[in-house]
Amino acid sequence: MAGKRIFFFLVTLISGFYAFAEPEWVLKKDKDGIRVYTAAVPGSDFRMVKAEMTIKANLSQVAALLSDVSRHPQWVYNIKEASILKRMGPMEFVYYSEVSAPWPASNRDFVVNFKMSQPSLGILVIDSHCEPGMLPEMAKKVRVTFSISHWVITSQGDGAVKIDYSIQFDPAGSVPAWVINTFISDGPYKTFKNLRERVSMPEYSRAHFDFLKEK
Repeated sequence: MAGKRIFFFLVTLISGFYAFAEPEWVLKKDKDGIRVYTAAVPGSDFRMVKAEMTIKANLSQVAALLSDVSRHPQWVYNIKEASILKRMGPMEFVYYSEVSAPWPASNRDFVVNFKMSQPSLGILVIDSHCEPGMLPEMAKKVRVTFSISHWVITSQGDGAVKIDYSIQFDPAGSVPAWVINTFISDGPYKTFKNLRERVSMPEYSRAHFDFLKEK
């Protein structure tokens, strides 16, 4: 049980995403309209993870929810603290986040570059990666130095969007890889369930981003 909790605090919506070469995905969980896959990473003991689902929402709603960093602790699994450090424009910012760890593990924290783009009509892409050197390391916390993730939110043209999310990361410190890999499907599943519930809240359903064009 302790091992499972350790994984949960590590696999969360660590903001940020990156386009991976297509690996051999293995379906690990298919429940409540949410599918979670894992795949081996050459040269790494840690598996990458992918989650997908279709929900009633539009691109601006999802963008508003994901970029509302200060509220990540309310729905991203085991996020303790989150705040924006620097804004480079309406589509890009850098934020800090701390992930709660069960005793005796140390909390993890990370600094993430979060960037939105729209490569074509009806598609929102969000890429994120760690920038650990932007903030001094803090006592009693382990700084995550490697995390790349990739969101693709695609309008379905009927008031729904399909969400595809993938992440590859190294939790740093001394957490065994087998602990992470054993429970890798549970964290993304719980976070996606929370995302689906929160995206319809008024502050997100009324959101509008001028740079986003719906299908």
